[in-house]
Amino acid sequence: MTPFHLLTLASSANVFFAGLFAGTLLFDRWGITPVRPTIPPGPFIRFQQGQHVNVMRLIPTLLILSIVSAGTAALLMRGNPLHFRFAFTVASTVLMLVVLILARAINVPINDTLMTGRAMLFVCEVKTEIPVKLLALVTIFLAATAATAGTPDTPAAAPKLRFAVILTRHGVRSPTWTLPELNAYSAEPWPDWGVAPGNLTPRGSKLMTLFGSYYRLHFAAAGLLHSTGCADAGHVYIRADAESRTRETGRALATGIMPGCSVDVQTVSAGQDPLFSPLSAGIAKPDRALAAASISGRIGANPNALVIIYRQAFDMLREVLFGCAPGASCPVEEKPGKRSVLKQPSSVEAGKGDHAADLQGPLRTGSTLSEDFLLQYVNGMEGKDLGWGRLDAGKMLEILRLHAAYADLARQTPYLARLQGSNLLSHVLRSMEQAVRDSSVTGSLGEVGDRVLIIVGHDTNISNIAGLLGISWLLDGYQRDDTPPGGALVFELWQQAEGEMAVSTYYVAQSMEQMRKAMPLTLDSPPLKSPIFLPGCGTADEKMTCPWKAFQHTIESAIDPAFVKP
Repeated sequence: MTPFHLLTLASSANVFFAGLFAGTLLFDRWGITPVRPTIPPGPFIRFQQGQHVNVMRLIPTLLILSIVSAGTAALLMRGNPLHFRFAFTVASTVLMLVVLILARAINVPINDTLMTGRAMLFVCEVKTEIPVKLLALVTIFLAATAATAGTPDTPAAAPKLRFAVILTRHGVRSPTWTLPELNAYSAEPWPDWGVAPGNLTPRGSKLMTLFGSYYRLHFAAAGLLHSTGCADAGHVYIRADAESRTRETGRALATGIMPGCSVDVQTVSAGQDPLFSPLSAGIAKPDRALAAASISGRIGANPNALVIIYRQAFDMLREVLFGCAPGASCPVEEKPGKRSVLKQPSSVEAGKGDHAADLQGPLRTGSTLSEDFLLQYVNGMEGKDLGWGRLDAGKMLEILRLHAAYADLARQTPYLARLQGSNLLSHVLRSMEQAVRDSSVTGSLGEVGDRVLIIVGHDTNISNIAGLLGISWLLDGYQRDDTPPGGALVFELWQQAEGEMAVSTYYVAQSMEQMRKAMPLTLDSPPLKSPIFLPGCGTADEKMTCPWKAFQHTIESAIDPAFVKP
């Protein structure tokens, strides 16, 4: 039974018991008033005594049941203390307690006196006049307020956003390979990006500022942040990996979400950050042989078969790189100093550093090069700088199959995802628990009272979490589970109308054209968004939300505590 059903039951019980209580009192006082003058004193006294013995003794039980049911309803609505339903219910509970005290102090002694016979008329005509009327009127008010608070048809308050976690990839960067390394795989030289390998580009910074501005609009519309000003700057916490591209992405997001305000980007002072590189940071030692086996077992221990499965994407990649048609000979690919993607040997090996296992060969190289072409496209490059004039959006989508396939095997394989994603996911969960409890929780990021937590990492981190939780998404123009620059996995904590918490999970990213043209993002022209169903707790509502307790249990079950550092 859900909290809403419990609330309806408690409110209905309050109406029922308060109504019986009011009816009993009203009948006792006003129900016999028209016939009282016609009844002789003796029979009237015996009638009143019988009524008090057989009927009025129900009042304490009815009153206590009314208080209990109203109090239960108030407890179920305590998560929304400013709502009028909560105020009415608390008022009815307090007033019934007052009635109970008055009844015990006044009416019980009167009822005892009624049983003495001659005192009957005096008590009924004098002492009970005001108390009984007062109790009856108060009880009617209680029943009315309880009905107002508990009627199932009362319009429910809209859910309210309480907290959000944004796990985002850095913005558009330059290729991580040097130009000589890239030039070995193409007929013509690659363009100069103007920044060091792997660094955020000026376009990448601009795009993340635009994304930050959109987050401000979105959260302001949901009531989480004010639409302007710096009043919320202290409630936005940004944690970024220590690499240049993630730090600069954090700063660009801060500029967009809190323009003109002071929002620090937090990073580790030295060494590898265990949030983003848990194995390199030495949290625990993985079984690297088992890690390699976990990949090999997903491809039938036959990495060469991947070339056959993705041959069309490989052929299109070669066409862009060397200008050779699919199936045709490619002399330029055979020139000294040039390397063929397809002629590399395929293997699955135990990894090093933060890679528990490595998938070597055409798929890994093809993934890197296809990603580099995506970076060219969304960085706004034109003419020869964009795939030497041989690349368009359709070809881009096809060659990105290589990147998606490699990410699935190397990052989302469950054992690898558990090793590399447990620590990050644990800190996400602890931060959400802190928001729910409104008190400090060990392992959380940020401070009590924060409303937005932004974690700036890499596509590997997002893919690890996806594999760990068994979730997927799909955005127009991208491959399934693709993680384009600036894309983010978002967890929103909503307080439902009934007071309980629920979590909405989705993936959001700018479209390729929004990035290529640096288009402003608004509520009317938003980024792409894919709601995510979380196995183990997802529901069938529009947002596929998870009830908080079920979400908490699902996340806890996915995390491997051996790879968590509080």
